[in-house]
This record gives sequence, C-alpha cells and structure tokens, in this order.
Amino acid sequence: MKFRQLSVLIRLPNLIIAALTILLVYYKLIFPHLILSDAIHNSLLLLEITNIVLIMAGGYIFNDICDESIDSINKPNRQVVGIQLSVRKALRLYWFSLGLTFAITIFLFTITRNGVLALIHLLAMAVLFWYSKHGKGLPLLGNITVALLSALLIAIPPLLYYRILSSSQDSWREIVLLFMAFSFVTTLFRELIKDLEDLEGDQISGLDTIPIKWSPVKTKILGIFYSFILILLLLITIFFLSESDKYMIWYLVGLLISILYLTIHFWLAKSPNEFHSLSQYFKLFMIQGLSLLLFF
Repeated sequence: MKFRQLSVLIRLPNLIIAALTILLVYYKLIFPHLILSDAIHNSLLLLEITNIVLIMAGGYIFNDICDESIDSINKPNRQVVGIQLSVRKALRLYWFSLGLTFAITIFLFTITRNGVLALIHLLAMAVLFWYSKHGKGLPLLGNITVALLSALLIAIPPLLYYRILSSSQDSWREIVLLFMAFSFVTTLFRELIKDLEDLEGDQISGLDTIPIKWSPVKTKILGIFYSFILILLLLITIFFLSESDKYMIWYLVGLLISILYLTIHFWLAKSPNEFHSLSQYFKLFMIQGLSLLLFF
C-alpha cells in the first residue's frame, strides 16, 4: 500500500493535529511546572502521543471497514478500503494498531500508576468500535460521542501529569475546561456538516443521522445553535481577558469573524462538495481556536 493511500486511510492530517494539540497543551500548561525537563517526562509524553495516534488511526481504519458500501456512494474518489486495500488487509492493520495500543497502555500504567488515563485509553478503543458498528446511525448520540473524544484530547496532558499540576495555584483547570468546551462544540458542528455531506449514502444505507431524522433545514437550525454557543464562549473569553494582551483580544475577534463567516456559508451550502469544503474549513477553524493557547 502506498503512503498516500495509508495517509487517507488513517486521516494523517487529523493525527498530526491531535499530536500537535497534545504538545501545545503540554508546553503551555505542564512544562512550566516541571522542575527538570528530563528524559522520563519526554518519553512519557512521546508514548502517550503515540498511543493516542494509534487509537485514532485504528478507529478510522475500522470505521472505513464498516463504511465500505456507504463510502462507495458518499466518497467514491476517496475510498480506500475495498478499492485500494482489501478488507482483510485493513482488518489486519486495525488489529495491529489495537494490540500495540493495548501494550502501550499497560506499559504506561506500570510506570505512572494512572488508572484513570489507562481506563480512558481502553474506553476510547471500545467506544470507537461501538461508534463504527452502531453509533453513527444514532441521531445526535453518535455526534456527541465523537465530540467528547475530541474534547478529551485537551485533557490528556493534565491527566498524565496530574500529580505535578495538582499542587499548582494557576488557573490551569479553567483553561483546560474552556478549550475542551471549544473543541466539543466545534466538533459537534463539524460532525453535523459531515452528516449533511453524506446524506445520500446514509439514506441508502438505512442510517438514521440527524439530517435524515429531522430534515436538512432543521439540521441547519441546530448548526446555528452550535454557532451561537461558540460565539458565546468567545465573548465570555473576551470579557474575562479584557485587561489582558491586546493581541489576544484581536485574535479572539478574528475567531468571531471566522465563525460568523463559516455559519453564513453553512446556511447557504447545498451540495455535498460545498459541505465537504466547509468541513475542511472547520478543521482550520479548530486549529485557529486551539492556537489561542499560545497566548496563555
């Protein structure tokens, strides 16, 4: 299998974004509290990032295995499993990633004795399996599941180094919760866009997604509600940071303009291609929002 095919199968850009998100949270919130930046801390972080990337990659592979017939309708030009890679080989890749993830999870637990983090890893694997088999066909619940997993990425470094952070007087908890909320709502909105993009194939396959259950118009109204929550989050952040760095305030204003622009295009979009482009723009918006951590 060529690298390009593999990168499409495991959604390489998403994995890179996840890894960079964990690194950013680590260096802005955890690193200042470390007495020494020794090899142990760096190795733990590298193992944790590797584990998260493997969990996500395995989830994407299994999702494409389950969606083989749906993808032939929704994205025939981007389908890998069943066209460029056999289902059997894809399953082998999935079980390999699962086994490696399980091994790293056990190894991390023996070093850190962090049962909460180990449980999150195991639950994430189970939830992604359930989502691919059953969850995506459940209106709203499937989207909430993906959004929760996305938000949990922000919490990974604080959970890994909780003993170090627990004695800190900094407002790291509030910062983590704020960015988790941003990631959660943004992912909810993006999943809604993807549901609208995949409407035709999902209908033929008998899935019961939000646009099918409620109609595309009502789905767009729900998207406007998500946009309102995002705008509210940004306005609250601006209010509490009104006396902070003026560049941060202007950055937040830029985020407000971005979400307003994307919301207008979301309401006007009609074709699968328009929704696909919008989904990619939303990914950039999420990166833009998470980059706000650089100002803290």
